[in-house]
Amino acid sequence: MQSDATFLLIMPSYNQAHYIASAVESVLTQDDPNWVLWIVDNSSDTTPEVMKQFIDSRVHFVHISQRMDPGTCLNWVLEREGHRHRDFSYIHTDNLLRADYIRSMRSALSVAENCIAYCDMRTLNAQGQLTGVFRRGTFDLARLFSLSPLGVPFSATTCLARALGGFNQRDVADDVVFCLRAWPLSQFVYIPDAIMDYRLHDSSRTESHGGAMEINRSFLDTYHRLLSEMSQRGVDPVQALYSRLQRLQSDIEMALEDIWYRERELTALMTQAPSLQTFVDLQLIDLPQHAPSGDARQNSSTETGWLRLKGKVRKRLRRWIKQGSSNQDSTQAALHARVSRHSVWALSVQLCDHAVPWLYLSIKQLGGQPEFLRITSTDICTLWITYVLHRMCGWRFKVAPTLAMDATKWPHIDVSPENADAKQTLISLAPGQVQVRIGNGDDTRHPC
Repeated sequence: MQSDATFLLIMPSYNQAHYIASAVESVLTQDDPNWVLWIVDNSSDTTPEVMKQFIDSRVHFVHISQRMDPGTCLNWVLEREGHRHRDFSYIHTDNLLRADYIRSMRSALSVAENCIAYCDMRTLNAQGQLTGVFRRGTFDLARLFSLSPLGVPFSATTCLARALGGFNQRDVADDVVFCLRAWPLSQFVYIPDAIMDYRLHDSSRTESHGGAMEINRSFLDTYHRLLSEMSQRGVDPVQALYSRLQRLQSDIEMALEDIWYRERELTALMTQAPSLQTFVDLQLIDLPQHAPSGDARQNSSTETGWLRLKGKVRKRLRRWIKQGSSNQDSTQAALHARVSRHSVWALSVQLCDHAVPWLYLSIKQLGGQPEFLRITSTDICTLWITYVLHRMCGWRFKVAPTLAMDATKWPHIDVSPENADAKQTLISLAPGQVQVRIGNGDDTRHPC
């Protein structure tokens, strides 16, 4: 699909001389030639010299020595060129576009005046070797506010950019914020095809801002900043996250039950059949080794306790496989167990991605303070999600001595007697008991 309207590509550039030539070449190979590329460069490396090889009149390279964040670069171009174009795309200096990228994006954006289009992507390593395929899938409000939000690669109409006032400046998540703010105003169109290659490397923007954990923490702060604007537009992300969290918990329970039935032949051979909780516990095996912060970093006994817990779960899995493999090949049994476990783990990752921002935003909405966070259930879901929030924000959580038996091995938990006079934030993410409330005598409020 070609059009008389020129498609605007905007590429903020900073010290990516070793990748930018490949990125520009991928633009030059587009099968829809009606485009213009604006590169706003603040590099201190050899990027200006590299760009001298490109003499195509559609490529506009502007070097500004003063450092500008990507949001400022995008606005710089949109303010000068946006009125000339209907559609634009925010692209990176280290990514590669497939030849039909512009054609596909143009077609998707044609469905509405205010529109965002996004696609699947393949991943590349620093050497340019393909490492995987990332299927984006469809987005709704809950997923937009999850820890797997929508950002680059996406395209949008310039009238939508004007309605939003452009991109946020000095914001690590400028692309994510644009998509979040666009939700009440625009139509979202998913292109189920990997029409872009996304490069992962040590000098990427994610790594330069402290890695995925720090980026995710910035998402949480961003979501909180946007709640007021979303509310004014009649949108409630917290309620959307809450509903999705409940559904995912139900999905996990049903998946565990399905595994239970499918593994009946194995479990029949066991001297003691595991409960459904055993399958939930197995998810812990895939949790990364934690990096305690604050006092926990100095607490070697907490670290040892955590590793002991993981070791215990691993032994349980090995025993389960050994008992179940007496009449079948042990390798096949181990593979079957691993596949079953990871089918639940995939759902659990989604649950975590939605539960962490829901918990963070709920606590913030109710005015909860980090020093007064108390968990009221020590189920695996509550312990896990609060642990992830601890890693992101450094928050610690209290637990009553009566519940401490199940929680003391976790590095983010402090055993503390309950104080009826304290305005504590009471937290549970147990299936069927998901709630955050302020408890102070009879005063109780719920965010949902």
